[in-house]
Amino acid sequence: MSIEILYIEGCPNYKPTLQLLQDVMAEEDLALPIKLVRVISVEMAKAVKFLGSPSIRIDGQDIEGDGKPQTEDFNLKFRIYKVNWLFQGEPPKKMLREALQRFKKETS
Repeated sequence: MSIEILYIEGCPNYKPTLQLLQDVMAEEDLALPIKLVRVISVEMAKAVKFLGSPSIRIDGQDIEGDGKPQTEDFNLKFRIYKVNWLFQGEPPKKMLREALQRFKKETS
């Protein structure tokens, strides 16, 4: 299982997201490295299908939805997650936990 956080320079949410991910991984007893990927250009954003900062991918799939981009708007931008009719810059803990459990199950 590979885990990466894609982010842009100046994103106020990628470090809190990294900490949240590390906390959930510890709770799920997962000791895996997290690769930080800084997206530095529009060309790179398009090449990696970047949905905004921060984005978390497990085994190359985004943790939100079905793992496939719901848009073709790949650009240098901040990402917003919808949580119970509210919008926030970090993914909810529940979403992280469910994604980790899903991929953990698939690899066992």
